[in-house]
Amino acid sequence: MIVDDEIPAVRELKFLLSKYPEIEVVGEAYDGEDALELARKLKPEIIFLDIHMTNRDGIETARELIKQKPAPFIVFATGYDQYALQAFELNAADYLLKPFQEERIASTIARIMKWAEKKETTEKVFVENEIEKMLQQTVNLKLTDKLAVWDTEKIKIIDYDEILYISVDGRQCTVHTVHGNYIAYMNLKDLEAKLPTDRFFRTHRAYIVNLSNIDEIKIWFNNTFIVQMKNCKDQIPVSRTYMKMFRNTIGL
Repeated sequence: MIVDDEIPAVRELKFLLSKYPEIEVVGEAYDGEDALELARKLKPEIIFLDIHMTNRDGIETARELIKQKPAPFIVFATGYDQYALQAFELNAADYLLKPFQEERIASTIARIMKWAEKKETTEKVFVENEIEKMLQQTVNLKLTDKLAVWDTEKIKIIDYDEILYISVDGRQCTVHTVHGNYIAYMNLKDLEAKLPTDRFFRTHRAYIVNLSNIDEIKIWFNNTFIVQMKNCKDQIPVSRTYMKMFRNTIGL
């Protein structure tokens, strides 16, 4: 079963898993509550579970899922590597970072099939060297100075330097770059936490700018600013809430 509130991510993972005849995707859920209900009905052996979801997050959902008898194998699939230790505390079968890589999925399937043949379950406590190996895999997959975004039906990896600014629209953000605009399926607060604070600044409840790609700063009404970005005509407001910190950041 696949559980993720990002439909493109569900489709991508379902496609990658379709290459394994031993794996059958029996159901899809788009939040934690639906996942618990569907898992009780379908009793899947493996659940690919996103961590950052609305309604009920993946960690909380996993705590309930592993109470089932027999307990399913849990594979956390997420864009946030900081949850790795929590995942291992729940005896997760594996931890995949988005964007998914085929070789890592192959490794995950091979590991689970091996355990299944031995009739092992996720109730088994991991030995220290197994945890260390998985943590190392997670570290190796961490994207440095890059962001994974969606470009229609495919995932694109962009350098931080390419980003001009980011705007929010409901539950998703638009990442504006020198080459085009892309979608990041996360809220602005989480995206802000992911980006380095020495390079990106929240100027408004709806905007984050790349400080290195500011062309000029214009004085606006009520002693606030409008930021003109390089290589585009877009102007980004600096709200009064962020004015003092913005002035300190740019040295005014």
